[in-house]
Amino acid sequence: MGSAYRVLGEYDRAVSTLTQALNEFIEAVGPDHVDTLLCRSRLALTHVSARYPDALELVTRTHAAFERAFGADDYRTLNEATHLATARQQAGDREGVITLLEATLALSEQALGRTHPRTWMVRDKLAASYRSFNRPELAVELLDRCCASLESSPVGDPVQQLQGRMRLTQALMHAGDLARCLDESQRLLEDTERILGRTDSGTITARSNLAMVHLNLDHPHEAIGLLEDALVDSTSALGASDRLTLRIIECLEKARASVAQDSSNS
Repeated sequence: MGSAYRVLGEYDRAVSTLTQALNEFIEAVGPDHVDTLLCRSRLALTHVSARYPDALELVTRTHAAFERAFGADDYRTLNEATHLATARQQAGDREGVITLLEATLALSEQALGRTHPRTWMVRDKLAASYRSFNRPELAVELLDRCCASLESSPVGDPVQQLQGRMRLTQALMHAGDLARCLDESQRLLEDTERILGRTDSGTITARSNLAMVHLNLDHPHEAIGLLEDALVDSTSALGASDRLTLRIIECLEKARASVAQDSSNS
């Protein structure tokens, strides 16, 4: 119930409910039992979500408790490390965030593997932190290394490779390297369509992302052609009310407005 209150944004009720539950767990099974630790984690995460002043201190203690109980490379401890990174970011500790996430990513890659969903979550969070701290080139370097590693693996998963490359194109866009982003996005679309098929959501996303690169390069006509194709595929495969379809419609309207503006100015 406490977590439900947190999701609804009723943080005071969430804290009250989880604090009571935590005390009951401590009394019933002890402070180091897994159920007690998980309840402590939910309470700490609520403090982070609510941005309470004691959030960093509480999450730091919770992370340390998980590390003692399960080890630094256990998936539960790694998850707590991402909560700690969020709390440090809220506190303005930029270097602390980067250092923690870099260490957490290394542990996650070693313990869970490069392509595990939790590893991708940490990697994405690290890349986002690089961008938010005005160091987008580090996000590109991070994803370049990841893509190279995925492609050189003898048991590489083509879908995982495509997902890594899509993240790389997004990082290049954020870094402002539009020339390379265009090249990578074009090759990604070709490979995605060949591997997944034209109407797969991944291919539709790759097509619409390439269109946005063209739009950022002031190529609105190329963007419109790609978006019109993506809209036909998305409407057919996913439906007119799908979130991706609606996003494509929004981008298409933006591209058409750009052409109309250029025509009125000429």
